[in-house]
Amino acid sequence: MKPLRSRSGTVTTVFTDVRDSRHLLRELRPEEFDTLLTDYRRLLRNVLEEAGGYEFEAAYDSVMAAFPTAKRAALAAAQRGRR
Repeated sequence: MKPLRSRSGTVTTVFTDVRDSRHLLRELRPEEFDTLLTDYRRLLRNVLEEAGGYEFEAAYDSVMAAFPTAKRAALAAAQRGRR
């Protein structure tokens, strides 16, 4: 993804992770859990890109993303919740 450039120099950051991922990890086979995370990350990256944001850190089931405005960050969060 391209680095985000903000005219004002201010960005809004968002943290997200998979709810109850430890429970899912216990309930699913490892390959099922890996597929779930892969699909989740793909969906999330699409949402981030559509809202004008970008991922700047990811670990396990969490992602940190930056947006040029709070409005775009809120839009991405709302879209993520709908998908």
